[in-house]
Amino acid sequence: MKAIRSRSLNGKLEEYVNYLIHEEKSTATIEKYSRDVGKFIQYLQKKHIDIVEKEHCAGYKRWLTRHYKPSSVESMIVPVNGFLKFLGHDELTVKHLHIQRMVFADAKREMAEETYHRLVSIAYSRQDERTAVIMETICATGIRVSELKYITVEALARGKVEIYSKGKIRNILISRSVCRMLLSYCRRNHITSGSVFITKNGKPVNRSDIWKKMKQIAGEAGVSPECVYPHNLRHVFAKAYYDQTRDLVKLAALLGHSDISTTRLYLKTDEGICISQLDRLRLVDESSSYCIKTK
Repeated sequence: MKAIRSRSLNGKLEEYVNYLIHEEKSTATIEKYSRDVGKFIQYLQKKHIDIVEKEHCAGYKRWLTRHYKPSSVESMIVPVNGFLKFLGHDELTVKHLHIQRMVFADAKREMAEETYHRLVSIAYSRQDERTAVIMETICATGIRVSELKYITVEALARGKVEIYSKGKIRNILISRSVCRMLLSYCRRNHITSGSVFITKNGKPVNRSDIWKKMKQIAGEAGVSPECVYPHNLRHVFAKAYYDQTRDLVKLAALLGHSDISTTRLYLKTDEGICISQLDRLRLVDESSSYCIKTK
């Protein structure tokens, strides 16, 4: 098999991107894969590596582990391995990191339902109705921020949204209260057809703009920006729905998860809640004679 020369990889990356487009990968996935493979190519070229061998790929993995968190390293290895397989060089791929799955959620990065309501309230008080309604829509439907463009005036009339994402078609049911809110929003903003959330130029709202607006609101609310980003609104929805229904299967369908284990990740709680639950078991009799009492 013909060896890979690092100077030819930029052109190969373009071919790989076209392949991903043909495979109907999402725009976000294509951007990430292109960025991560580009970083791999830059590493090889800075090291003045001509012929790419397994030891160079392993060296790149070691370099990543010195500069990034394990979870980030794992997410950056996947695109590079995919690229190498695309080139027909499976023998150059590197092993994945063995990362133990976190049992508990990081309390600093989890958004409480009370925090969500506070952010929405402040958005309205700032006269930023669009951001407020976007947050309410994501949190009340479990929709991904990238799927907001599928919420149209026509979809509201049907009471459900048909989404085409990641090669799958799924339907999102919209509650009557959300429909009323969005139709009222459309009337006030003279939106009569097409996507509900658009800019002044009529283009769908950019996810980065939503992210920035939420961070600004978090600062005004005195909330840690670590837990404030659009995807966390899906987590708030997931916990609220599960607390009410205890139906993991329907929740997975609503979130668009093909693997229910992914859905379970949305329901993790922090260690403090688990400790409180353990305390309520009352399996230790602290009043018994064998407990040492302080004088």
